Amino acid sequence: MFLFFETFIIYNYFSNGSSAAQDSFISKRLTAIYAELASIEADKAESRAAVILNGLGFNPQMQSMATK
Repeated sequence: MFLFFETFIIYNYFSNGSSAAQDSFISKRLTAIYAELASIEADKAESRAAVILNGLGFNPQMQSMATK
């Protein structure tokens, strides 16, 4: 979750303008973040959670319900 938050902060900062040195750092950091997200297969997190919840007895309808 922290990686997504950090990405949001970087994009927000980047949109407000920055120096060339900061741009280089931002670019390298975003590359590292995306590599980490790929290595932990973050794009598959929702389907892995659904499998776990199903194993705990939550059917698809229960899984799609809103939480408080």
